[in-house]
Amino acid sequence: MHKPPWQYIGENIAAFPIHDLFYCDYFDEESGDKSIGLPAAGISMNLDKENTIQSVFLYAEYAETDYGRYGGTLPFDLRFEMSRNDVRTLLGEPDFSRGPCYNEFLKRTSNPLDRYYRDEKSYAFEYLPTLSSINIICIFRKIID
Repeated sequence: MHKPPWQYIGENIAAFPIHDLFYCDYFDEESGDKSIGLPAAGISMNLDKENTIQSVFLYAEYAETDYGRYGGTLPFDLRFEMSRNDVRTLLGEPDFSRGPCYNEFLKRTSNPLDRYYRDEKSYAFEYLPTLSSINIICIFRKIID
């Protein structure tokens, strides 16, 4: 049995099972960083120039992307159907929280988000605007402020 995707953060992508099925979604020629994804499986990753996994994104089926629903285990035994209140009941108050806000880079309003720092990682939970369920789970290698 393989470990969950976020436990591969910090490792080379070659260590990740089915890594050869991912396609390159974005490549930064200057830095060598890239984003890879497997939309049908509801997962994407960001890699540095050495192909080390820096972050993992797990999508619910109603995410605002072409990604399907991630069907594997979620961190902390969460479920995509959990509301913001459900997550906070389980994990406590977040280390960072924001409501909906306009994202200048994306040129759209970003959904509400809570971030928790655990196990030397940053776990960000983006919710639907109604806060009724998790839309995307983003796990980062480095703590991002």
